Amino acid sequence: VRPHDEKLRMPNFEYTDKEVEAIVTALLGFVKKDVLTSKEKSRNPRNIFVEQGQWIVREYNCQGCHIIEKEGGAIRPMIHSWLMNIQNKSLRDADDLMVTFSPPVLQGEGQKVQTEWLFDFIHGPVIIRPWLTVRMPTFALDETQVNTLIRYFSYLDNQNFPFTEKVVPKLAKEEHAAAGLLFSKKFFDCGSCHIRGKEFPEGSPVNWAPNFALAKDRLKPLWMIEWLKDPQALLPGTKMPSFYDPDPEYFHESGPEKILDGDEEKQIRVLRDYILTTY
Repeated sequence: VRPHDEKLRMPNFEYTDKEVEAIVTALLGFVKKDVLTSKEKSRNPRNIFVEQGQWIVREYNCQGCHIIEKEGGAIRPMIHSWLMNIQNKSLRDADDLMVTFSPPVLQGEGQKVQTEWLFDFIHGPVIIRPWLTVRMPTFALDETQVNTLIRYFSYLDNQNFPFTEKVVPKLAKEEHAAAGLLFSKKFFDCGSCHIRGKEFPEGSPVNWAPNFALAKDRLKPLWMIEWLKDPQALLPGTKMPSFYDPDPEYFHESGPEKILDGDEEKQIRVLRDYILTTY
């Protein structure tokens, strides 16, 4: 401690507010390294695999293309620039098309896709969205890394690992006919956007949606039910239209009344089973 007659004075370094905040943060960090066990984050399997998965995501720069845990998508501004400067799109069109031409947002991936499919996809990516010019690279990850990523996505969405629900789609003759009507142009017109096996929708590829032929092996059946009920709840901003009112108060009045006695839950189930058994 300086004596009272000390002539030295603390100079004014004219720090900015941001620099002052950084200095204060550093000073507050000068504490003992030992942390009480009660203050440490629980080291349960979920937290361990989420942490390890986040490390792999950072190491391989997955967020350079994908949005994961609401962060990333660094490639999107470049796609936006390409649309405007090379494709000569207007600002408004570029804003809309940027989402279409960008790698998918991996929100709810653990809830959405089957673990076996994800394992194979990471090892050898296949084309899901043929209109994209950006392609998923192969990183030559070993099986331990792949399994860590699968656990990471599963635990993020509080899914059981490695077990998933087993759903065997079964459609009675009446249900199959009803599902076909829902699928048709008379009602939801699913084929106007989705690829169906080797059959492509009419119109520009920018309006296309993934191939139904991939659904059986790729998507979790329970996720498909929730997706058909309220796609915006699972992926805000998706182009997938909502065919049913997501408000619980009005949901049971929002489906076609003439199909399956207006039973919305049954309509959604048979539509899912129709997709899984037809393609």
